[in-house]
Amino acid sequence: MVANILTDGPHLRPAAAIRQVMRSRKWTGASDNAILTRLQRKWKVFGPGLLELVRERRAQRPMPQPAHDIFAGAARAQSLVEKYGRSIDSLARMQKALENPALQAWIRGNQPRFGLGQASAFTKQVELMEKTFNSPAMKAWREREREMTRLMQSPAVQFMQNYMQKVRIAEHAFPPRVNFHKKLV
Repeated sequence: MVANILTDGPHLRPAAAIRQVMRSRKWTGASDNAILTRLQRKWKVFGPGLLELVRERRAQRPMPQPAHDIFAGAARAQSLVEKYGRSIDSLARMQKALENPALQAWIRGNQPRFGLGQASAFTKQVELMEKTFNSPAMKAWREREREMTRLMQSPAVQFMQNYMQKVRIAEHAFPPRVNFHKKLV
């Protein structure tokens, strides 16, 4: 703590820094002067090494850059361009390729699935799947599923489900008794 204080304020003497540390902590001793003398003796032995350690540690920290430093910002921007320049170039090329009107029409689905040649096996499979999905039987099945969903959400079905759940809970809590009617007689 003394080394940190002396590094922050080089105009201070070690005794003044030790007094600041003494005020911040509870020290036990015969008197304040006895504590000060003891800490000064320790400082004379260990102080120069501790000061050097604090200075080395602070020298390793990067200096904070103010936000308004235009030149530092420009240097950082240049290093970012150097670091990510290739990625930015490849993204720009991809963007330019996507600006092709024929490709945009194909992406939006305005282009036919196959060109002038024969349809591929994959294209035939996709068309068959679309026909199957849009067939009257599949439409009827989807409509039946919607009706079942609406029916299951109706108040009558919800009431029955709640009632059955309560019955199951009651059967679990109060299991049926064997020969219960014989014991009553």
